[in-house]
Amino acid sequence: SLTVPEGKKTLRITYVGMEPIEVSARPNMRIMLTSDAAALDEVIVVAYGTQKKSSFTGSASVVGADEIGKVQSINVFYTTLYSLEDRIVKIPNSSLTKNNVTNRVVDGKLRMFLRYNASYDDDIDLVKNVIQKQMESCDKILSDPAPAVCLSKHLDNGVEYLAKFWIEPDDYFTVYYFMQENVKRGFDENGITIPYPHIVVKK
Repeated sequence: SLTVPEGKKTLRITYVGMEPIEVSARPNMRIMLTSDAAALDEVIVVAYGTQKKSSFTGSASVVGADEIGKVQSINVFYTTLYSLEDRIVKIPNSSLTKNNVTNRVVDGKLRMFLRYNASYDDDIDLVKNVIQKQMESCDKILSDPAPAVCLSKHLDNGVEYLAKFWIEPDDYFTVYYFMQENVKRGFDENGITIPYPHIVVKK
């Protein structure tokens, strides 16, 4: 319920993704908001990393890690997302207000992270060079900011390398599949071993 201050007869109703309206205050009102499609056209929803709402200044929402796409509409109860996998995803707005806001899109560009494992016996510089070469050969990966690769973790069965670069959001799966295939080819051509979990049994 709302209490209208004495002497005030007009309510201004606003909601993210909806057109604001002004209505005359009266008992038992039912208010319908209209989606503001123009305001939603360039909104990208991603779910990587974490950022506090108090310090966030962009447009983002919290969704599952595999759901990246463009917001189609926002109503009182749900945000509807059209994912890059051509799926319609409905996100309860209650989850957006209870969680931290996450975002990996800056100025319309998407930050992408890919992880690759190699054996402890493989030369670090060789592995990094193979991954770097594949990033530089992909015309969908932006050259500015420059792509980079680093050794990120020491695992039980090998070493993890992290490839970091920027792309246009619509190129996500084109780049993903290109990198997965060509990094594997590069590893094979250079004798780099992709480790897998195994158990050594000694008598």
